Amino acid sequence: MSQPPRSRVNAGKPKKPPTRDAQVQMFLELVADHHTLKQALPLGGEPGAATEHADVLQVRRVVRAASIRKFVNNKSDLVYLPTMFDALQELLPGLPAHEDALAAARAAFATFEARNAVIYHYGNEPGRNAHDIVDDLLNGRMLHSDYAKYQWSRVHTMAGTSKRALADWLRGAEDLVRITEASLLQWIDDGSLPAPVPAS
Repeated sequence: MSQPPRSRVNAGKPKKPPTRDAQVQMFLELVADHHTLKQALPLGGEPGAATEHADVLQVRRVVRAASIRKFVNNKSDLVYLPTMFDALQELLPGLPAHEDALAAARAAFATFEARNAVIYHYGNEPGRNAHDIVDDLLNGRMLHSDYAKYQWSRVHTMAGTSKRALADWLRGAEDLVRITEASLLQWIDDGSLPAPVPAS
């Protein structure tokens, strides 16, 4: 039986923000969405967290990873942090404090990339890094059913690397986004950037 045609609800809608200001507004709203998700799915040591079974905590990490990875993993995403740094470079007046903050943000992202490029080895199998492990967990189990990535996710789980790699990756990703958001809000507060337009 053929599938009914999908409604083209996005017809006529722009695929990219029309301005850098709109891109910043989009970033801040998506970060706020992630904060809401974090509150709903707290991990050990966070406000509202209870003692949970390790598997429950792992599922929470995977869901949070699905939300945060658009900021750190996919270069084509409009809110990918290096893309946001480029947008801010254009928007900010170029004061030394701004230049220093953006340089520090780029360096922190490079450190995150290097730390998560470390290869986990599994006997004779080819190695996988933390970005690969997160991708395998999300696209092999949580979001999609890619069989090769599903098989890899089982390898990571049996080897005990999935929890450690995901926990470290998630902590680093959320820290980067939190720091970038704090800088943006400070620059909006001091007038270096325009205040975002509230959603109607």
